Amino acid sequence: MRIYLTWSQFKVIITNKAKLRFNDRESFYALEYQDELGIFETSVVKDSGADQTDFEANYQSYANKPYTVGAMIQPFADKVLPSGKKLYVRNYGIQQALSVGANTINYACPYPWAKLIGAEIIGCEILDYTDFKVYDDASGTYSGTPNALLNQFGYGVNLPKDYYVRMAPYDADLYYGIVLKLTYNSISAKTVGLNILMNQVV
Repeated sequence: MRIYLTWSQFKVIITNKAKLRFNDRESFYALEYQDELGIFETSVVKDSGADQTDFEANYQSYANKPYTVGAMIQPFADKVLPSGKKLYVRNYGIQQALSVGANTINYACPYPWAKLIGAEIIGCEILDYTDFKVYDDASGTYSGTPNALLNQFGYGVNLPKDYYVRMAPYDADLYYGIVLKLTYNSISAKTVGLNILMNQVV
């Protein structure tokens, strides 16, 4: 379970600063902290304000370091499925210049089999909104109809300021050539980042 908090709320749940993870974005820090209750997220805007000063002075130097449970370091490990297949993390980033109105961002799955688990959008504005659809390839490999609409995950989803993340409670299977199409309706001309979060099945 992922829970988004304000910086003030987020600080309260941090009991081990070494478990804090962050990504340094152009205009903000994206933070994540995981414990037995779930995965907690927040963002700290780089505006030279109190939150940025607090994070940089009291938390940043402790974050993104290996941590231990007992005497064992927790390494990165792939998950093995009951079938014996393994999952490998495969996250893919796109940066797209947008005009005012509807814009299309496409991503074709490059793997024989992958599982879509979530998506992030960086740089969005309040009142931007998106549709997220899945299409067959140009040969109609999976439906028999070229470029057929296979599914839709988002319907006019309203976006928050700066950062949006959606982690699915279950994964969705993708196959080679299937196209993920994000229709992004922007209230201004700008550039946004889209991260597609997947696991490759091998």
